[in-house]
Amino acid sequence: MSELAASQVATYCSRAQAFYTQQGEQGALPYHHWGHALDVCKNAKELAEKAIEGTVDASLLEVAAAWHDAAYHEPLAGYSSKEERSAALVEQYLVELTSAQLQRVQRAIIDTTVSLHPKSGPEGIALHFADIGYLASLEYSSFYERLAAMRAEWGGPSWQETVKRTETFAQQVMAEAAIDLVQVLPASEAHAWIERVKRNVQNLAAGKGK
Repeated sequence: MSELAASQVATYCSRAQAFYTQQGEQGALPYHHWGHALDVCKNAKELAEKAIEGTVDASLLEVAAAWHDAAYHEPLAGYSSKEERSAALVEQYLVELTSAQLQRVQRAIIDTTVSLHPKSGPEGIALHFADIGYLASLEYSSFYERLAAMRAEWGGPSWQETVKRTETFAQQVMAEAAIDLVQVLPASEAHAWIERVKRNVQNLAAGKGK
């Protein structure tokens, strides 16, 4: 299922880059930069490829992934949340989208709000789990590298606090995946995703890579 042509997706996603900093440049956050958006796009595409047929629109999901943290590094300037601001930027800069397409992209972006539950629909579920997809990285080194960047953005808490915070969040994520992710992915794929999270967090707690 796809509403947008590949050329449209590429164009709309490329516009988002102007609203992100580049990794390592002055003023860039350690984790929330264009590299993170690209990671989420990759995760979203992989989820869409494995999704139960007819559940998600891969093209709208990828566009939402590219824009989900647009201007994250900037002050909110009147917006209630970073997600609301990103959704507003989509409306302002992707004027070619139909009203229905815009609403689906915006709802998916809002659904990346970690505390928001239930999600609005399949694209929102998929984008939420794509956004936190580093937890389920196939390679532990990838998980560890992104967590290290997140830790730096948290202000450099102790190793013990980092592990504790990650374990708590992972437990929440796995519980939600057992309810939500199975609405998008076949049960076997959702279970595999959960098992990767469990494995990475267990390795973290064991001190791997420290």
